[in-house]
Amino acid sequence: MAGGAQQDDEEITGINVTPLVDITLVLLIIFMVTANFIVRETVEVDLPRAANGGETVQGLVNVVIDKDGKLYLDGAELAEDALSRRVSEAVAKDKDTRAIISADQSLPYGRVMHLIDVVKGQGIAKFALNIQKDAAPTAAPGAGSADRPALVLDAGTGLRALTGLLGGAAYDGSIVLSHLHWDHMQGLPFFAAGDRPASRVDLYVPAQDGRSGRDLLAQSFAPPAFPITPEGLHGTWGFHGLDEGRHSIEGFAVTAVEIEHKGGRTFGLRVEDERGSLAYLPDHAPAAGMSDALASMLDGVDVLVHDAQFLEGERPVAVDYGHATVQDAVRLGESAGASTVVLFHHSPARTDAALDDIAAWAPDLAPDRCVVLAREGMTLDVVRRPNS
Repeated sequence: MAGGAQQDDEEITGINVTPLVDITLVLLIIFMVTANFIVRETVEVDLPRAANGGETVQGLVNVVIDKDGKLYLDGAELAEDALSRRVSEAVAKDKDTRAIISADQSLPYGRVMHLIDVVKGQGIAKFALNIQKDAAPTAAPGAGSADRPALVLDAGTGLRALTGLLGGAAYDGSIVLSHLHWDHMQGLPFFAAGDRPASRVDLYVPAQDGRSGRDLLAQSFAPPAFPITPEGLHGTWGFHGLDEGRHSIEGFAVTAVEIEHKGGRTFGLRVEDERGSLAYLPDHAPAAGMSDALASMLDGVDVLVHDAQFLEGERPVAVDYGHATVQDAVRLGESAGASTVVLFHHSPARTDAALDDIAAWAPDLAPDRCVVLAREGMTLDVVRRPNS
């Protein structure tokens, strides 16, 4: 987490309190990155099947309106009058039925409000609205589905979007936090799919100060900072302190190594299985030093997702807050031999135009590998290189 006031579009020279940054990395089958950045591998795994076989979850309806104005209910396209009828039928079966309404961001405000009125008019009292780019229907996931993540890295406010991706199902998996700064954990109390009676969530936080995982989380997740304590979450939650080393979590090998960042213990994470590997260092100051353990963890990784909040001209602020520059991230990817370097954790003061400019010149820093800028909703395949 960092601060920085900007004199112009290119250089950050002062300090302010920055808005919270959505930083949620979700591992989907192999990896899914949720600061709304997604990494998937299209392989099937054996996941438990819900009693309903992955069909519509009673008590919840998922309504989508895409950029063309087409309507979908629980993944099936239908007309507005049919939508009204189906929602009314769901409410008749369960008067407490809730709705998740996902709308494409390109739609006019009035069109979205009309859809909300249609849904609420059938007796829906509670609903969640998800405005996103390229909104599209998501079928309720079943066993082996590539739409059901089992492992999430970090839990910023972008974690809320995972509820819609799950198609109404309760989350059943683990969340690993790289550290306990606000922008990496404040999505937890608003993660609806993890706050249900059927949810199972194992939360791992960097062990420190001899305190339990629960007590470390409660530093920010308890009164007076928040209305409830961790025990107030519904479902089955486990809170674990994570130490350095190699761990088995949700069927993946997860290696944690302490890295340079300010304000509490921070881990760099490597997640892998026989199909591929991804390293995740969202807040890291490589200029402050690199341990042998970190160099070993990064060696030969397929995809490196790395902090790139600042530019070289902004290095004094990067040093103050324990972050990296774009150049730092690319150099580290080169030294690790990563096939792909994903520039992540952008400065909240950076405009879209400024990010597009970085995306244009950053690949020239390492012409022999793929250098890309993380974008909301981005999808990458994580594939192990031959002979690696």
